[in-house]
Amino acid sequence: MVESARRRVSLPGQAAGLSVGRAKEPQMATPTDTRRGDSGAPRRRRRLPVLAVLVFLIVAGGVGVSIHPYTTYREVKSEQTALEAQVAVLEQENGTVQAQIDRLEHDSYLETLARSELSLARPGEDVFIVTGADTIITEAAGTSTAPEPGPLEKMLSSLRRLF
Repeated sequence: MVESARRRVSLPGQAAGLSVGRAKEPQMATPTDTRRGDSGAPRRRRRLPVLAVLVFLIVAGGVGVSIHPYTTYREVKSEQTALEAQVAVLEQENGTVQAQIDRLEHDSYLETLARSELSLARPGEDVFIVTGADTIITEAAGTSTAPEPGPLEKMLSSLRRLF
């Protein structure tokens, strides 16, 4: 077997017999955009408008998606306002009815109401129902200035009409 003699050549600054490693490549500068004529402008500047458009589209999409919930919110808010107004009216009516209930609990009010609405009387009292009194009052008010007849005169005139 014959071995060929290899010659090892050492580079300056290396010790003899050591293996030669890869030489370091020079680091590349940031890639530049030569299409625009800016030989020194980095490629990142070209990405800025694309990112701005992308952000704008995301914001516009968010606004578009939030329109429906906002309109629903406004409808519910107006319905709530209408219901609050209705509650206020019902509370006022409730107060009126409660005041009527309180008045009906007193005997004196019940007595007055029974006398005026139902023409009731206490035992031993006589009830006189006068009819046609509205026509007499309207005629007297429009034509003459004579004093109004007293209760006794009204009763006598009512009795005269009956006979």
